[in-house]
Amino acid sequence: MGTWALLFGISAGLAFATKETSVLTFAAMFFPTLTSVIYCRRNKFSCGFSELRQLQTHLVLSFAGFALTAILFYSSFAQNWQGVYSAFISAPLSYAHRAAGSAVSEGAGYHVHPWWQYLKWLFGSNTAFAAYSATGISLGLYTLHKDLRQNAMPVPFKAALVAMLGTALSLTAIYSGVPYKTPWCALQMHIPILIAAFLGLLAFSRSGTAGRIVFFVLSAVLLFENVHLATAIWREPDSKKIPYNYASASPQVKDMADLIESIASNSSGNQTQKHQKPFIAIALPSEDTWPLPFYLRNLNANVGYWTQFGELEALAGLKRNPDIVVVPAEEGHLVQPLFPHLKNTRRFEMRHRVRVRVFW
Repeated sequence: MGTWALLFGISAGLAFATKETSVLTFAAMFFPTLTSVIYCRRNKFSCGFSELRQLQTHLVLSFAGFALTAILFYSSFAQNWQGVYSAFISAPLSYAHRAAGSAVSEGAGYHVHPWWQYLKWLFGSNTAFAAYSATGISLGLYTLHKDLRQNAMPVPFKAALVAMLGTALSLTAIYSGVPYKTPWCALQMHIPILIAAFLGLLAFSRSGTAGRIVFFVLSAVLLFENVHLATAIWREPDSKKIPYNYASASPQVKDMADLIESIASNSSGNQTQKHQKPFIAIALPSEDTWPLPFYLRNLNANVGYWTQFGELEALAGLKRNPDIVVVPAEEGHLVQPLFPHLKNTRRFEMRHRVRVRVFW
């Protein structure tokens, strides 16, 4: 009888091991799920347990599955116990500090948005999803309210509908209240909203032919819209026309990395001393540096990172000046007066609104 409880705990542990913010999903699920369990108990539906002792056993098994799975992964299979501390103590404190909106971590200010930003990402960019979700949740609430008197709907179905509706609304409210917002976190709301809308439409479809027509029409429109969107993403994943593109890197980043590697390779071919390997100086705001460290990982030993151009002035007095310099496009005019040996330049767009210049 406790198998499902253990599997639930393991699944929760896997969710936590892959995304720390899953704890917000757990919090949003708690009260709606508890309400559903109480409702089932009052209507003499066991929900998998018949006595309080069984419920306690299931809770222990769930927690054990969660804790063991999370510890196993965060400790790198018992190879790094510091990872467990980071996951359960330091990381949550860091996220709480960032979520507070004051003194956000370096580079996180770009992600501070107004409370309604998630609603814009979820519904403002996909009309079909907005119509499907709003209609499904509204009809679900209406059908649930109407059925509470008639008791025609099966108890477990009503419990699932209450749990998903409550989770979707709670999770949206929790995330909307956090100033730090990113569109990938909206995925955690997207799924319960979609399930809640589906269950709401399914419940309403039981009312007759009109309900079934609404269910199939909205489902078809949502499917068509998402196939169209998926096709657009497949054809041009970095297009600014795609509403979900937020901070994705431009294909020009790879071109820039290839250029830097090519210049570095040619320079190193003319130098024999180890200390004379080409030196690459990158002076960009911390939030604009990524994903250069990934693309330049093969040159990691030759790359220096600074957060502002003024910090490069100390290099001008050294005997060996940088062979390659990367700065924001608007600061490009400062480079050659400081490093006159750099004769060539090229402009790149790393992502939307982030333009840089490479000098060599």
